[in-house]
Amino acid sequence: MSGLRTALMVAGLSLALASCGGDDPVTQLADAADRDGDAVLDGFVVVRDGTARLCEVLMESFPPQCGDPSVVIANIEAADLEFTSADSTMWTDLPVTLSGTLDDGVLTIDDTITD
Repeated sequence: MSGLRTALMVAGLSLALASCGGDDPVTQLADAADRDGDAVLDGFVVVRDGTARLCEVLMESFPPQCGDPSVVIANIEAADLEFTSADSTMWTDLPVTLSGTLDDGVLTIDDTITD
């Protein structure tokens, strides 16, 4: 899916959630640690030592590490993603969009918006 299509899908989902009468969803990882509620977030997923995180950037180590800002993902098994792996680390090579609910800086995934 092109970046434009992804952006349009995120914008449409954001409008749909906003029209439900609730607060606007969190759309920036930098805001995710400070807000609870609906979220539609872009980033790279890194799973290391059993902990999954959605990260704004991948650091250029091998295997890659999660760059801040980031949030913990409570239920990574709910995501339909393709991972690359090495040692005890798995990661997405491309950014993904995840929607779900934030609670104390932890994202519970409701949906994965993929290509």
